[in-house]
Amino acid sequence: MYNKQLETFLKVADEGNFSKAASALYVSSSAVIQQINHLERDLGVALFERGRYGVRLTEAGAYLAEEAKSYIRKGIQIRKNLLHISSRTNTLCIGSAHFQKVRLLYDFWAMFSQLGKKFDIRLVNIENPASAEHEVELIESVKVTTGWLDKWDFLNLCNVRTGCAVARHHALAGRPFIRYEDLAGWTLYCQSQPGMAHPEIPGGLYDDLRCHSIIPEQVDAYHMDLMWRCACEPCALITPMCWQDIMPDMVILPFEKEYLIPYGFYYRRDISEAAREFLDFIISLYNGRFPDLPLPVLPASVPVTVR
Repeated sequence: MYNKQLETFLKVADEGNFSKAASALYVSSSAVIQQINHLERDLGVALFERGRYGVRLTEAGAYLAEEAKSYIRKGIQIRKNLLHISSRTNTLCIGSAHFQKVRLLYDFWAMFSQLGKKFDIRLVNIENPASAEHEVELIESVKVTTGWLDKWDFLNLCNVRTGCAVARHHALAGRPFIRYEDLAGWTLYCQSQPGMAHPEIPGGLYDDLRCHSIIPEQVDAYHMDLMWRCACEPCALITPMCWQDIMPDMVILPFEKEYLIPYGFYYRRDISEAAREFLDFIISLYNGRFPDLPLPVLPASVPVTVR
C-alpha cells in the first residue's frame, strides 16, 4: 500500500534536485539517487533528465508524477479500510485525545473481559479527525454540538457538571463554587467550533452569563499557552468538572447554579459486532442485569437512565 520510492520520486520532482529532496526527507543524497535508479530500472523508463544544476521530469516522469499522487492517496485509503475491516472482527478501536481521554472505559473493559470476551482494544489518537474517523468506532467524551461526530450516535451514561477552572494559587480556588459576580473583570474563555454562533457550553449557562454582562471569549481549542495565561492573568476557563484530571495546575469549581453536559460514548452508526456487544454490555450493566458488578462512576456526575 505504501511505496517509499514513489514518495522519494515525488519529492525529487518537487525540489528539482537530489540534495534538496534528500534534506527534506532526512536521508542522504546517495540514498535518494539509489531509490530513483531502482525505480527507473523497475519501470524501464527514464524519469528525470539529469543536469549540472539539478533534474527535470521527462515526459514519462511527468505522467508518473500525476498518477503517483492518486495512487498514494488510494493506498492510504485502502490501508484505512483494511484497519477498519480488521477492527470489525476482533479488535475494538477506541478514539482518544488529551481532552477525550478514557475515564470509564478500562473499568467497563475489565468487567466485560470477565465474561470471557476475547476482543482486544486499540487506542487511536483523534487529534487529526481526518485520519482517525475512518478507523475509530468508539470515543469516550462529553457530548459536543457540532463537528464530524454529528454523523455518529451517542450513548449517554451520565451528566457532568460544568465548572470554571482557575489557577490553583488564586484566591477563588478556595471557594466552594463560582458566583457570577466573582468573575467581574475577568476574561472568561470557552471552546467553540469554527462557524458556531454559540460556544460549546450548556445553553443555560451561556444565557445566564450574558444576563450578568459576562461575554465568554470563544477559542477553537484549549492549549497549554492558554492555561499558563490563567496562572498569570485574571483569566478562567469554562470546562466540564471531569477535566480536573488533565488540568493538575488548576482547580475546577462548580458554578453556583448546576449546568450539566451529557457524558458517554460516541459510536459509529455502522458499528462492528464487537463494539455493539460491548455497548450492549454497558447498557445491561446500567440496567441492573449484572448486580454483582460495580458500576463505574465519574466524579461530579449525575446519573441518567441509560437506554
